[in-house]
Formats: sequence, C-alpha cells, structure tokens
Amino acid sequence: MNSVNKNSSFSESNIKKNTYFIALSQAFNLILALGLNIMAGRYLGDEGFGKYAFATVIYYFVFLFDDFGIVTYFTREVARNREQANKYFTNSAVLKLILISVSVLFLGLYLSIFSFPADKALLIILFGIYGIIYSFNQLCSGVYRGFEQMQYEMAVVMIEKILVTAAGIYVLVKGLGLVAFGSVFVFSGIISLVINFILVKVKFRISWTGLNIGFMRSMFKAAVILGFFMFLAQAHARIDVLLLSAMKGDSVAGWYSAPYKILLFLEVIPTILFTSTFPRLSRTYLTDKNYIEKIYTIGFKYLFYIAVPVIAGTMFLAPEIMSLFGSEFTPSVPVLRIVIFAAGFNFFNIFTGGLLIASNKQKEVLKVQTGGLLLNLVINFILIPSYAHIGASIATFISYGSVLAVTLVITYRSVCRINQKSFFWKGAVSTAAMTLFLAFTVLPFLPKFIIAVGIYAAVLLIFKGIDFNEILHVKKIRAGKNNGN
Repeated sequence: MNSVNKNSSFSESNIKKNTYFIALSQAFNLILALGLNIMAGRYLGDEGFGKYAFATVIYYFVFLFDDFGIVTYFTREVARNREQANKYFTNSAVLKLILISVSVLFLGLYLSIFSFPADKALLIILFGIYGIIYSFNQLCSGVYRGFEQMQYEMAVVMIEKILVTAAGIYVLVKGLGLVAFGSVFVFSGIISLVINFILVKVKFRISWTGLNIGFMRSMFKAAVILGFFMFLAQAHARIDVLLLSAMKGDSVAGWYSAPYKILLFLEVIPTILFTSTFPRLSRTYLTDKNYIEKIYTIGFKYLFYIAVPVIAGTMFLAPEIMSLFGSEFTPSVPVLRIVIFAAGFNFFNIFTGGLLIASNKQKEVLKVQTGGLLLNLVINFILIPSYAHIGASIATFISYGSVLAVTLVITYRSVCRINQKSFFWKGAVSTAAMTLFLAFTVLPFLPKFIIAVGIYAAVLLIFKGIDFNEILHVKKIRAGKNNGN
C-alpha cells in the first residue's frame, strides 16, 4: 500500500513536468517534420511525394499490427506496478516479435499480389522495417511513461528527428532518390533504438526476465481492444491515400497527401491538451462531475479559439501554403481548403474522444470510430473514380464531421455539457476581423500571416476572450482539489 501511495504521489508531482516535455517534444517534432515534408515535396515532385506518402501509410499499418495496443497496456500496467516492469517488458517484447513475424508475412504477400515499380516496392520494404523498429522504440517509450520520466523519450525522439531531417534534406538536395530517402528513416530509427535499449537497461534496470506464455496470452487479450481502437483511428486517417494511389496513381495521391500532412501535423495541438488532462479526468469522473464539465469547457473553448482562425486563415492562404511544396502541387489548393475543416473537426474529436474514454465509454468511441471508417470508405469508393483527390477530401470532411457530431451527442447526453457560451461569439468576431484583413491586403505570405495572427489575438484580448487563470488552472491539475479551484 505504501508503494502505491508513493507511486501516486510521484505521479502527481510530475504531471506538470511531463506535460511540458510532451508539448516541447511535439512542437519540435512538428517543425522538423513540416520542414522535411516541404523539402520532400519540392525535390521529389508530386509523383515521388505520392510514393513516399503511400510508404508511410504502410509503415503505420505495420506498426499498428506489431503493437496492437500492447504499448498502451504496458504503460498503464507499469505505471500501476513498477516492480513488475521487467516481466511486462519481456513478455511485451516477445509478443511483438510474434506479431512482427505475422506482419512480415502479410507485407510479403501484399507486395507479391500487387505489382509496384522497383523504387516504390523498395520504399515500402524500408518503411515496413522502420515500422518494426518504431514498434520497439515505442515499447521503450512505454517504460519512460510508466515511470513518468518522459524527458528521456523527448531526448531520444529529438535526436532521431534531427537525424532524419538533416540526413533527409541532404539526400533530397543531392538527388539521391526515394530509396536513399527511405534508408534515412531506417538508419535514424536504429540509432534511436540502440539509445533506447541502453537507457532502459542503465536508467531503469530493465532486463529480459519473467517470460510466461500464460501471462503473455492474458496481456494480449487485455490489449486487443486498445489495438482495435488505434487501428480504426489510424485507418480512418490514412486509408484514402492507399485508395487514391491504387485508383488514380501516385501523382494524384501526392496532390492529396501534401495538404493532408498538414491535417496530421495539426493533431499535435489537441493531443497535448488531451495528454495533459486525461489522467485527472480519469481520476475525477466518478467523484466530481462539475470539475469534468469545467475542464471540458475550458479545453473546448481554447480549441475553438485555435480551430476557427486556422480554418479561416487557411481558406485565404492556401495558395501560398501549397506553393511551399512546389509548383506541381497547385492541384492541392482545393484539397487543403476542404481538409482544413476536417482538421478543425478533429481538434474536438481527439479531445472529446479522450473525455469519453476517461469516462469509461470506450465501447461507444469504438462504435463511432468504426462507423466513421466505414462511411469514409463508402464515400471514397463513390467519389474517387469521378473526382479523384477532391473526392477523397470530401470523404474526409464528411466522415470527420459525422464522427464529431455523434461524439458530441454522446458527450452531452451521458457525460457533461459546455457550461459557457460567450466564447463562441468572441472567437467568431476575432476571426472576422482577421479575415477582413486577409481579404483586402496584398502582402507577402510571412508578414501577412504574422499580422493576421496579431489582429486575431488583439481583438480576442479586447473582448476578454482569454482568461489566463483558466490556462494556469489546466496546467496545474492537482489531486485533492476536486472543486477545480
């Protein structure tokens, strides 16, 4: 019992520190990833970028199959019982090795059925290998999260991203081709894996002991529902790239993937909010519904303050944004103008979905995600043949919007409601002022962007839309203060 209390106290004292590490790491990775993708678009062209985007989707699916919820389950159990970390780590690693052997067979079968160009096939293999490496890197990250020492995860991820970005840009500028570009990810992943294994061995005394077949089987049964949830979420986000590539070719897939990457990058914002509030929401759901409502309202409010101007600004700045990727991505402009709405929907999907999981409604979330994926597939099959990348964008818009609508209804009926409404008009008026500036001003992209952000923030402050005490309240999130003050 004393051990549990110590672990709980340790966890509470490190929430704020770990939140900062998550935010810093995510922001750093976002900047590097965005820069690398812009360079990839400029040097690979639409067709090469389409092949690269296709291979990254395969990488995600390989990782999801290799993991299948194991890391999430592992992290949760280690956080509860750190003395059993070796046992969980060993059985998780062996379970991953078994799943990897199956995923390799499926990948080989996939490559043998479909006839890909040599460079694309090699790129798929390289990113499949990277998915396997990433799976074990995530297992090591589960150790850091379970022990609430996420500065180690941040350091390793930053090292890998710096290596990928620097070496990737070098390969692109030198014109070494797609295969060399894919090799950069594998090389950087191996480096980070070596560092991770050293850290978990030296800093956390993790060793390969406690292998038990029965225990491994029970772990898999417990993790499988988490794996299905992750698969559905990622399939919904990435299946359209596979469909576009198969039905319309790699160039069209590239036109869609470049702006869609921006949607994926923007997921960082609600993910940080979700990560920082999820533990506290989970603990207080059964004891203080008023606190849940307050935190949900604050989170929804500031996501609204970000999502609405991002959508409005992108509608005006889409041509300039896509020009960063190169002249071949002009067809991507209408795609960006559509999927940016989906990005806004996803802000609230991630945060509200996290609230439902914290409220023990993961089955409802699973049903909604399944429905969203099926809707996305149906609309894609209907629209892609006639409307190509525009059709895929519309499918994304409709499916993400539908998921949000259903999720909000479930939340309002069974968990909580937003307890203030004034932020809606304050955000709308501030966005309108920014939009007027963008509509009637002719300036280069960077100064126009900076001034537009300044106008939005100034008007929002004038209307007292931002409450810094609320922001500090969410940052603190301390146990024992169920009244939320």
